[in-house]
Amino acid sequence: MTTATYAIYTGEGREKTVVQNLKKAARKCKDILSAAFLYPGYVRVEVVAGNDSEIKSAKLDMPKGTRAIIEMVPGVIKIVGNGREAVPLD
Repeated sequence: MTTATYAIYTGEGREKTVVQNLKKAARKCKDILSAAFLYPGYVRVEVVAGNDSEIKSAKLDMPKGTRAIIEMVPGVIKIVGNGREAVPLD
């Protein structure tokens, strides 16, 4: 299993609430592994990106189902990326 870490823009002062909401969402979506404060206005979220054999032949983008769940979490403004794709931090 391979994981990827993404930054989520929340707006300054909402980080703690968004982390709590992401942890609640992780109970329903097992692909969300952890969430934590990153910088003022940003939260770090770690998700399952796939197994090692899939990652070698595919680009490292957040799975669509996981992305949809994260975007519906109250307080999430945007997943940091290049417009269409979420770009991992690592």
